[in-house]
Amino acid sequence: MALQFYVDMILVGFVTYAVHDGAHWFAGLLMGAEMTASLNGVRYLTALSPGQRAFADIAGPAVTMVQALIAYRMIKRQAP
Repeated sequence: MALQFYVDMILVGFVTYAVHDGAHWFAGLLMGAEMTASLNGVRYLTALSPGQRAFADIAGPAVTMVQALIAYRMIKRQAP
């Protein structure tokens, strides 16, 4: 049982990382930027205005907070 918990947490960590960086990437695309992704994150290959850059920069943490709220609700539902 304990091993499965750690395996699940590692998988959740990878998925969270991918979704977080994917949100930056997708927001950049919405702003019309060319984007590239790597293991170290995403890069904007096109210059963005400060407002567009802020939107793309905030997208990752915003999506991660939504993921956390969903996970919290799921855990609370399963708690006795």
